[in-house]
Amino acid sequence: MSRRAGAILLGVVTASALIAVASILIHRSRSTTAPTILASKPIPPLTTNPAGPTSLPAATTKPFASYIDAVRGEYADLPTTQPLSIPLDLPQAAHLVLHHPVYVSVPPGEDLWITCPDARPTEDVLKEAIDPKANPQAHVIREHVAFVHWMPSDNAAWPPHLICRRDDGGGYDVLWASGRRSLPARRDYLWNRAISWNERIVVPCRSGVSVFTLEPHLEESYVELVTSQASPASQPATHPTAPATRSVLGDDGHSQEAQALLDGRGVLAWMPADSKETGGGGAARFVDDHWQRLTPAEGWPDRIVHLVPLLDGSVLQISRTDADATRLDLATLDATAVDENKISQFVDGLSDADPVKRNAAYEQLTRYGPGIWPILEKLMNDQPPEAQARLKQLLHDRVQPTLGGMSLLGDKSLRVAARLADGGVVLYAEQGVSIPNPDGGDPGERAPAWISLRPGRVIELLPESLTTDLTPDRSRLFALGNDWVVSDAAGGYKRFIGNGFINLLRKEEARFTELVGVDHRGRWVFRTPAAASNETLIIDPTLLDPTPRLPAWELPIAESVGWDKENWPVVKHGEAAYALAEKDWRLLDKGERMFTRADEIPPTTLPTTRPVSATGPTTTAVNLPATTQSTEPPLLVTPDGTRYDGGLTDLRVTRNGQTVTWRLPAIANGSSTPHLIGVADGRLFLFNQPGRVLRIRPTPSGAAPFRIEATFTDDIPNVDDPTRIWLDPAGRIDVAWESHLTVLFPSGFIPPEIVEKVQRR
Repeated sequence: MSRRAGAILLGVVTASALIAVASILIHRSRSTTAPTILASKPIPPLTTNPAGPTSLPAATTKPFASYIDAVRGEYADLPTTQPLSIPLDLPQAAHLVLHHPVYVSVPPGEDLWITCPDARPTEDVLKEAIDPKANPQAHVIREHVAFVHWMPSDNAAWPPHLICRRDDGGGYDVLWASGRRSLPARRDYLWNRAISWNERIVVPCRSGVSVFTLEPHLEESYVELVTSQASPASQPATHPTAPATRSVLGDDGHSQEAQALLDGRGVLAWMPADSKETGGGGAARFVDDHWQRLTPAEGWPDRIVHLVPLLDGSVLQISRTDADATRLDLATLDATAVDENKISQFVDGLSDADPVKRNAAYEQLTRYGPGIWPILEKLMNDQPPEAQARLKQLLHDRVQPTLGGMSLLGDKSLRVAARLADGGVVLYAEQGVSIPNPDGGDPGERAPAWISLRPGRVIELLPESLTTDLTPDRSRLFALGNDWVVSDAAGGYKRFIGNGFINLLRKEEARFTELVGVDHRGRWVFRTPAAASNETLIIDPTLLDPTPRLPAWELPIAESVGWDKENWPVVKHGEAAYALAEKDWRLLDKGERMFTRADEIPPTTLPTTRPVSATGPTTTAVNLPATTQSTEPPLLVTPDGTRYDGGLTDLRVTRNGQTVTWRLPAIANGSSTPHLIGVADGRLFLFNQPGRVLRIRPTPSGAAPFRIEATFTDDIPNVDDPTRIWLDPAGRIDVAWESHLTVLFPSGFIPPEIVEKVQRR
């Protein structure tokens, strides 16, 4: 059940937001027609102003009230004032380093909680969190948030209860809009793996599991799992709180921490036996407000690797034998009534003409245990042969349980490849598994096999394209919703998409080794392992990157390139000519002219640039009579009559009869015919040397009328005399030379509809 209805559009892109101090370069190798997305590192701008913070920002007098406030506290020159309404493609997202802890709450919230001493009073933040008119998805708060529980309520908004670390390091408090209480014990709580369970919170510890009841009174019920001599269920531990990241490592290198999962009525808890030397003691279950032991004496295995609660009240037990072999068993927790009509619908789906629907029906049936066997037997004879074969596969679990229909091969050994934050696990079967044939024929095989077991999902094999280069000892796997992320020492964090990976971190971000999570708006959060640094990296597709970037797309070589009468760029292949409009290609009508020479430039309306200041020691202001004006063609004339000349060693700007001369820094002097492009927000792009573009910003209130913000060289055409450089109606800068056309995006990002065109080629 979601605590919110609908989604909030996070603002409108303003004119100034269209000019980013950011870019992702789309680079196309000349040996292929398909470009790949690469992050580039532009030459540092010719200015003393850094792109990002080098130290903690000074305290502000106005409290931070929003996510943008917190970001601007460290990036004062951020080009946008509000998040974009349509997120960018992830490789074009902003990379922001904040010197504050950031927590991503688990579903149904998935909000950002940013700890900042300059935030508003906590009670105001919590009230706003449930205000339907505000509905923020990022909260700036003074507290150090470790977990957020959205308390079920009859009202539309569920109020948040926060678990926060105390400043003195003495434990945790739970706080809500009208109160605060300290947790009754100090333990090694693993809040990154906590579970919201109706009015309760379930949180694993290093050696046990706690269940907190929040209302009407704060109560903790704890079970110790390390030894058979467990502490009484309600007795608080007295050992001091250890760091939240502390864990016990087994001899296979994976964390040995208490595990907890929700079953149909309660909570299952166990200490996993991921290797020969660890785990043991059976399990425990919290049901009917108290813990009960599930020991070998009650028929439960001693060394449990993992448990999979099933929808009929049974549980699949994966355990290790004394000989260290893997054993699969089924046990019944509760006699849960099964909806026979639903099972009958799944059985009917086994004979659907669509193979995707047949497989989906089979997968849903694997989520049940012994409770549906009598129903399957009753329906068996009325099914076609293919469906009967599937039902026999399911009923084979009566003889030997399987992993979602898959049987282990060889010595039937399994090892833990990854324990996931949602309570799931990835198991590695080196000798593989046998996979049932969807049409009842001979089974297939996969070796080695990586098997995903996650709460609320079917047991499934991970795609070979995801696991081909993984090794259980060195690769780390993370699951966030439907996303899989891989991390290793060499390649950093990579997100799996389709049949391949994209890198999430840049080379200079290697210190961010801990993945915190992904919020509702698709913002990825990482942090450094050193708790004292409080450095957090947010990869935010709703903001433009503060690093100056100029994306470039070099179109495939055409027979000829040019422009149409409206100044849209045009490429011609054979008899067909296509204009690149704002969002898509347009085939030129028969007889519609394509221009290819500089003397065929049609008239255009250019955006007005901002007024130029005539102050400062490097400027010269002269009122020139009309007869003394330059006879050379101007670099640029805007609709308000402002004229730009020069471009090699200076810029001369004439407006209302007054000329201002700004001398370029020596490093920005040019050697080829200059071209100047003005864009909608007043910034200028100066081409005065092959393979280089200077981005220039007017500074009316500064000591000089302009400053150079950035220098771009990657994918800038390295030609002395291009046919034409112009601003098209979509605000893109187009460069045509010979049979080549390069499109530059002054906004700092490539719009999603154009990204699709780039990736198709």
